[in-house]
Order: sequence, then structure tokens, then C-alpha cells
Amino acid sequence: MDEQPDTGRFLREFVSGRDVPCPSCSYNLRDLTSAVCPECGEALALRLQAEHPRVSVLVLGLLPLAMALGFFTIVTLFVIGISIWHDDWPPLGYWVAAPLIGSIFGVMTFAWVKNWTRVRRWSQRGRIAVVSVCWITMAMGAVVFLLITMNLP
Repeated sequence: MDEQPDTGRFLREFVSGRDVPCPSCSYNLRDLTSAVCPECGEALALRLQAEHPRVSVLVLGLLPLAMALGFFTIVTLFVIGISIWHDDWPPLGYWVAAPLIGSIFGVMTFAWVKNWTRVRRWSQRGRIAVVSVCWITMAMGAVVFLLITMNLP
């Protein structure tokens, strides 16, 4: 049966004779004697991570979804504000179009963030395809919104 390595020992060896700030409070951990920051009490761990994590897929897919979500949220708040200010309520289509399309983009944004590590493992062709779908969906949402609102009285 394999034993767990003494990760505290590795951490102490790493900071021995080296100025390393605590990730929580920036206290200098030089010559640390335990796996806990003496300043803030935070438990510390030495970890291995990718030097250049691939987050471009996350950003390129999140950008159109978040832009559309923000746009439809602003439009919804604008319609509500103007309606209250002027005490003149627009047709139902204005009340339905922006919140409904915005809600769809809200769900898509949440799903994207929740599943982006899974997408990151896909092939390059698959990642390009799903990011393209995000951008196309944003454009389609804008077109649908314009078609709905332009045909309203």
C-alpha cells in the first residue's frame, strides 16, 4: 500500500532560505517550520500547476455570452426605468423580449462557466466549433430581439 508523502516536508524544503509570500496575507514564509502561515493561520500546500493554463477557450466563449447577458439586462432595466419615470407602460413585447432572451443567455453563461474545463479538454476543432456557436448565438439573439421590437407598435 502506497503511503502519502509528507507534503509539509516538501513545503518546508521549498521555503527554506527563500523569500516566498503567503498567498493569503503576503507574510514572508522564509524558513517556515510548519505547513501553516504563522501570521494568518492559513493552511498551506505546495502544488504543481500548468505554467500557461489554457483559458483562451473560456474567455472566447464567455465573452459573447456575457456581453449578450449584460445587454439584455441593461435593456430590461432601461425599459423598467423609463416606464416608471414616464408612467407609460410599453407593449408586452418589450417586457417579454429582453428578459426572456436575457434569461436564455444567463443560463448559457452559467452552463459555459460550469462546464468550461470539460470543453477545454476537447479537440481544437471541437473547441473552435463551440466558441463559434457562442458567437453565432449572440448574433442570433440580437437579430431576434430587433425583429421582435421593430414589429411592435
